[in-house]
This record gives sequence, structure tokens and C-alpha cells, in this order.
Amino acid sequence: FHAQSVGVRAAIAAAGPLSNFVFSIFAFGLLAMIYGRDITDENTLSARIDSVQSGSPAEKAGMKSGDVIVSLGGERITSWGGVKKIVPQYLDRPLPVTVLRDGDQISLSATPAVVTAMDEQGVEHKTGILGIARTTLESERQVERFGPIGALGVGASRVWEIVSSTGAYLGNVFTGRASAQHIAGPLGIMGMSGQVAKGAGEGPTFADKIENLSRGLLAWAATLSV
Repeated sequence: FHAQSVGVRAAIAAAGPLSNFVFSIFAFGLLAMIYGRDITDENTLSARIDSVQSGSPAEKAGMKSGDVIVSLGGERITSWGGVKKIVPQYLDRPLPVTVLRDGDQISLSATPAVVTAMDEQGVEHKTGILGIARTTLESERQVERFGPIGALGVGASRVWEIVSSTGAYLGNVFTGRASAQHIAGPLGIMGMSGQVAKGAGEGPTFADKIENLSRGLLAWAATLSV
């Protein structure tokens, strides 16, 4: 190796990272070709509450699964996107809520809990949550399908997103806007891999569990490679 020219040594050194990028592009592309890309717009989904977290501000306020939010803070709500837009604005202060339950409108008041969230660039910020969630039904989901060439384009785009967000995060670490504690070593990667496997291996049938597990681990392997 040391006897080779600079160009040859540079090519050998670059081959490893390049193979990681190539694998990730094909892996993300394969997932896009098989499953498509979810392009569901939350502004087209109803403001239905499908689950309420135990002990959450929503539960304390009297919200129940099956309620449909019709107004927040005096503003009319027509979609789940509207809910996600308004709730984070109320940090630890009462939020007037009107829900539709069994044909009747019920007025409630909930105080969103303040939590720390982190964006893709590692910058932390305060936001408010109620502890409610909505499940997107298959009939509501919008999926964009791709052929082999289009899928590879999706894979390359996904790789670039990870590269750019990682670069932005590292830049924010050096400027003090983000904390370096989110950089994971081998143990952190192993722990996250276990969480991915546990979360992905869920489904109503054994076949669904295997499919979800394979899908989740392939996406995680591609992300780690980048």
C-alpha cells in the first residue's frame, strides 16, 4: 500500500466509504420500490384522537379515544395538521379545547406539558405536547410508487439528506448550538439497533412481524452505513 502512488492510495482509502454510500443508495431504493414513499398530507386527515397517553395533560383534561377536535385556542380545527401546528405554541399554559363526542360538542381545557425536542440538525427546542396520537388508516394513506430508476433516485436523495443533516449537526456542535452528547459510539449503536429491532418486529401476524423487522433493519443498516 505504501509503495503505491498518492492517487492509488487515495482510491483505495475512498473505496470503503464509497461502498457504504452505494449500499445505502440501493437499500433505500429497494425499500422505495417495494413499499413506495408515504406522502400522506396531515392537513387532509381528520382531527380524530385515536389514543390518549396515560397520565398526560389530555387525559387529565378529559379527552378520550374517538374524540374529534373541532377547535383549539378559539381557532377552528379541520385537520390533524392543524392540531400539530397549534398545540406546540401553548407552552405550559391553558389551551381551550372543544371536541366532538357522540354528536355533542364538549368544551375542555388542557395545559400542554413542556418537553425538549431535537430537530434533524441536533438543535434542541422547547415544545408543548398533550399526549394524544392519531393512527393513519391504510385507506387514508397516500403512497407514491416508483420504478427501478426512480427508486434509485429516492435512495440517492435519502442518502444526501442524511449526509447534509449530519454535517449540519456537527457544524452546530462546533458552534455550540447543539450538544455532542447525541454522538453515539459502538454501545449506543448497539442499543439503538436493539430498539429498532424491537419496534420493527411488531404486527398482527407472524408474517407481518418478519416483514416489518426486515424492513426496519434494512433501513437502519442503510442509515448506519451513511
